[in-house]
Amino acid sequence: MEVEQHGGAPLSREEWRREMRKNFCKKDMIDDDGNLVKEYFHLKKLKTWTLEEERLLIQGIQKYGVGEWERIRRDFLPDWVGFMTEDIRLKACRLLGIQRIEEYNGFKGGYEEINAVWQKNKEKGEQQHLWFSNVLMDKRFGLIGKAE
Repeated sequence: MEVEQHGGAPLSREEWRREMRKNFCKKDMIDDDGNLVKEYFHLKKLKTWTLEEERLLIQGIQKYGVGEWERIRRDFLPDWVGFMTEDIRLKACRLLGIQRIEEYNGFKGGYEEINAVWQKNKEKGEQQHLWFSNVLMDKRFGLIGKAE
């Protein structure tokens, strides 16, 4: 099957796909010819949190506060160099039980304070039916399901 190229000779279906990929795909998803790079679609190795790393993250939050992910990674989680600070931010979201951690930027606290915030967010989330997967969801982003 041939697909008409705008203002030129017809392209084969495969040539058309490659041209579309060149225009719309992320650069690391395709090669220079527009062919898919299979490695892009393989699952990346995920770093899982150990209890020790979680303890170190809590110490970092206690010293530097929420939002200082680069400083926390540098001083408390040196094994996380090469991983994105986004991974650290997401773990802190789970520790505090909140989707939008920006509300807590600058918050400094140890285990007890973090646990108290988590409990407060859990109670609020259950009251508002916004508690999913141990996180208070931000209602501005819409509900993904109804809490039971």
